[in-house]
Amino acid sequence: MGGAVFASNVALSGDPLSSQYRVFLPPASSRGIATISLDALSEGLIAADMESEIYLITRGILENGIALGVFSELGDAQALRNGVQGLGYAPQIEEISRSTEEIQVQLQVLEQFVLENPAWLDLTAGRPDLIITENLCETIAQGTQFP
Repeated sequence: MGGAVFASNVALSGDPLSSQYRVFLPPASSRGIATISLDALSEGLIAADMESEIYLITRGILENGIALGVFSELGDAQALRNGVQGLGYAPQIEEISRSTEEIQVQLQVLEQFVLENPAWLDLTAGRPDLIITENLCETIAQGTQFP
């Protein structure tokens, strides 16, 4: 987000569902390097007789990363991570919260003018479910000022 500073809050509406666990290799510095890593990892998995559908992540915050799978059980995600670590890679596990209804992520911008930042505009482009509101209120008086 262009170095902007945020405070965040995640709110689940509806009932929470059990988490899922995404296993991935962090983004490479370029698409070419990511593709070379993907090919080498694919060969390594075959040689180690490990099965996993892997693919290159082509957009989003993990662009140029390698997806290794999404699991409903943390133990399965850890087993794959450990196997891939044995091949010389450094996979990560990310927990994915789920709900029977929508998940709201609220970002409070701690800097002015972030909505004009090109990274923010890229994030919001093409996402019809993303609702952006700007709080234009400015604190005038504090409750502690009044006895």
